[in-house]
Amino acid sequence: MTIGIIDFDVLSDDEYGRVRFVVFVQGLVDLEIGTIVQAKVFASKAGASFPCEVYRPRSNGPLDPPHLHMRAGREYQLDKTMTVGDNITIV
Repeated sequence: MTIGIIDFDVLSDDEYGRVRFVVFVQGLVDLEIGTIVQAKVFASKAGASFPCEVYRPRSNGPLDPPHLHMRAGREYQLDKTMTVGDNITIV
């Protein structure tokens, strides 16, 4: 499944030093709450794909735009290389 990124916000690092993101996506994604799945995000500025984890800590509220949470190692610098229009592929 490939998911288009329409916007994202960078959050604080988690306890393991991974960068966390809220990723706003095109359309609803059927992912159970609390499920963590392995994925790859294509970062167009880097011209490469990088491993990440995608998850939903809670359900989207009725006024929330469709979104997922994502985390990836700081070494991938996704906060600098990921852009609107890039894609996440769940593997």
